[in-house]
Amino acid sequence: WQWQGAKLCHWLRSCNPGNRPLTVSHWQSQCHTYDPSIDRPTIAVKRLLLAAFAVLLTLPALAAERVAVPRPANFVTAEEWGSKPDPLPDSRRHTPRFVTLHHAGVTWTTDRDPVTFIRNMQAWGKRRPEIEQPPRDTFWADLPYHFLIAPDGRIFEGRPLEYEPESNTKYDLAGHLGVEMMGNFEEQRPSPAQVESAVRLAAWLVSKYDLPLEAISTHAKVAKNQTTCPGRDFNRYCQGDPWPFRTWVDRVLHGEEPAIELGEPLEGGPTVLITETLPTPAPPLDVLSGRRLRLVGRFVGVSKREASAAVERRGGAIDDAAPDLVVIGEAATTADRERAVQEAAASGAECWSESELWRQLGLVEADPLLCEGAVRRLYSPAMLADLVGAPLAAVQRWARRGVIRPACWVQRLAYFDFEEARVAQLLSDLLRKGRSLAAIDSVVDRLAAAHPAYDRAIAELPLVIEGGELLVRGEAALRDASGQRRFDFDEVSDEDAPTVLRMDSLADAEPTTQRERAWRLHDEGTLDEAIDAWRLAMLESPPTAEDHFVLADWLYAAGQPVAARERYYAALELDPEHLQARVNLGCVLSDLGEHQLAVAAVRGALDQHEAYADAHFHLARICEKHGDHEAAAPHWRRFLEIAPESPWAEEARDGLRWVGSDSQS
Repeated sequence: WQWQGAKLCHWLRSCNPGNRPLTVSHWQSQCHTYDPSIDRPTIAVKRLLLAAFAVLLTLPALAAERVAVPRPANFVTAEEWGSKPDPLPDSRRHTPRFVTLHHAGVTWTTDRDPVTFIRNMQAWGKRRPEIEQPPRDTFWADLPYHFLIAPDGRIFEGRPLEYEPESNTKYDLAGHLGVEMMGNFEEQRPSPAQVESAVRLAAWLVSKYDLPLEAISTHAKVAKNQTTCPGRDFNRYCQGDPWPFRTWVDRVLHGEEPAIELGEPLEGGPTVLITETLPTPAPPLDVLSGRRLRLVGRFVGVSKREASAAVERRGGAIDDAAPDLVVIGEAATTADRERAVQEAAASGAECWSESELWRQLGLVEADPLLCEGAVRRLYSPAMLADLVGAPLAAVQRWARRGVIRPACWVQRLAYFDFEEARVAQLLSDLLRKGRSLAAIDSVVDRLAAAHPAYDRAIAELPLVIEGGELLVRGEAALRDASGQRRFDFDEVSDEDAPTVLRMDSLADAEPTTQRERAWRLHDEGTLDEAIDAWRLAMLESPPTAEDHFVLADWLYAAGQPVAARERYYAALELDPEHLQARVNLGCVLSDLGEHQLAVAAVRGALDQHEAYADAHFHLARICEKHGDHEAAAPHWRRFLEIAPESPWAEEARDGLRWVGSDSQS
């Protein structure tokens, strides 16, 4: 009877067995829900008597002992942490029936901020199809969990309880309330405060929805064979009979202290508490000093040329003849790998993978909520534009059309990695060949149409530029963007020569909305007309913060700083966390001589995103402009810590020389 006892007892209690008569057929049908093999009324009667006897013995005591559990005190509402969800569809409404425990799966270190973590998670969910590789098929309108618990025990409110959660694993989500604990409990231990908050939160939910203790489960148990979540060190509390975690919850439900005992570390770890996990120290800039490297095979993160440049910037040298360190690209062939390993072993050279090289250089970002597996030297749109020698407007246009894709987002700020920089460089080269933005758009579209097997043909195909045309280099021939073969020799007969569609013959589609027309005018360089068209677009519907921001940028570029200032203010009134608007406002205010307001505006951006390199750069510039070199110095230094390989790095080093420091050179 034990296999069904808890569920049957809960059902009997809900039916009020003391006052409500139950027929044998009614009870038999209920038993059949839990065990389809029950067909004989005599078995049903026996189980009815056993279950009723158990309930009648325990129900008075349970009714007397269970208390109404209040919401935990250390609760941070969605409004308090600044949640910005998109609307959730009614089709996702549900009735809560389970409490399901998770961990984030991301190692937590003492330098991390829970609010930033949650905001990034919410922004990431909204852009999953754009960010993840391979791309996800759906957006998440809000956080995937209903609650998130920080290492200090604070409980952050996530998505509304009346909507089912989200998951990358496959199980029926309806009825589940997702409780996530920050950290990775495969590699670190939860803090006592975190576990106690999880217990008290679960007790509140069980009390609120009148759930049995058996309704508390873990992600690993509901998504069988798909995950170990919430991790090895927490799963120890969610097994056995009874579970320690359920026992702690039950004590709270009966008005007692949970008396939580986390126990000693498991054999084989983890051993370090989440609140004691220190960040990995940054590697020295000269980590490759004096090393002779040979790069083998194709690299995934960057081209070999870019990898060679990164090696030389860190003090190393490329030496194919006598290397003491061999680095094997992630996309190297099996033959290349085997040969490189054998040669390294024979010569006594050390052997690294491409990923290990980036890790040693401190370029790997380990946070899957941001840029899993990517190179961390990320570029904001402005930095990317300077890096590839293209106008900022061109970079913004390519990002808007999805030709280049952000590696991650921080609030509204996009960051691009080396791979996207390579694509942007190719497009920038076409611009320098005299091709218009519209012509480049058209050829990129034709390239995608001609190669449907590729998710991103512009990023994945081997492309070359010849005679102002974008060509695909195949094994035996060049082909244009539409797939037409282009002979790789100078003279062909008129009869056999292929028709090659040049980019300057491609027509751009006519804009269908005022905003499209405004962007077209802007990209063509007719800024005044673009501003007028954008104003008309803003009259068609209530303007958003982004509308005001775009107009402010264009007004600033058109030499109207006062008008731009007011539009930046309008953008921030609608969205106080628009980082680029804050920084750009600071630059405008500085130009207008309003130094204190300029500093305050940029500092506001840094308060929300301390690692925003552009903000440190422009704040240092503003301080320099005012003659305050001492105030500029820490921002020059911080900029170089975040973006040492930025195209602006030399200006930052020059700025530091003003205060007698060349330590960052």
